[in-house]
Amino acid sequence: SLVTWVFLHRKSRVVRSAQPCFMYLIALGCLISSLAMIPLGMDDGNASDAALRVSCPSMPWLYSIGFCTTFSALFAKIERVKRIFLNSSLRRVKITVNDMLKPMAVLLSIDFIILTAWTAHDPFRFVRKREDDDYDIYDNPLRSSGFCKSNTSWYLVVILMLHMVSILRTQAFSLSLSLSLSLSLALLP
Repeated sequence: SLVTWVFLHRKSRVVRSAQPCFMYLIALGCLISSLAMIPLGMDDGNASDAALRVSCPSMPWLYSIGFCTTFSALFAKIERVKRIFLNSSLRRVKITVNDMLKPMAVLLSIDFIILTAWTAHDPFRFVRKREDDDYDIYDNPLRSSGFCKSNTSWYLVVILMLHMVSILRTQAFSLSLSLSLSLSLALLP
């Protein structure tokens, strides 16, 4: 619905100043991240083994690519605002969308490389773990839990660090911008 609203109001001054291209990318990133809930809901009771072999490794891909798309779009948008507000020459600054998509492409490429290495080295696999202490009279386990598991966690740590860097870069500038704007407004008569 956000994408539809932005599209319908794309010619209004407010939407144009909010940079619709980045609004679309943020919405796309949120959609991709949200799609990670589909493989999270799969187990051997409602999906075949082949579907589980695909859904388990797709979970980190969907979430990470969506997250990286969202925050790199936010970072690119804030970087654009930063270039405009911190322009010391006071000349008109022209910044194209392609200029802002370059840092986004770099972050997504790094994310893609890490995810590819993780998937090639130790992908998530569906595991059914039976509880040892609860059996019926025929010696069948009564309780078990199914989940996607990877034996290597350092890939996840690297991805989380990449995401934290993008969040901190976004937050650091937005904080300094909001403080500088507040100080500027406070100095006005």
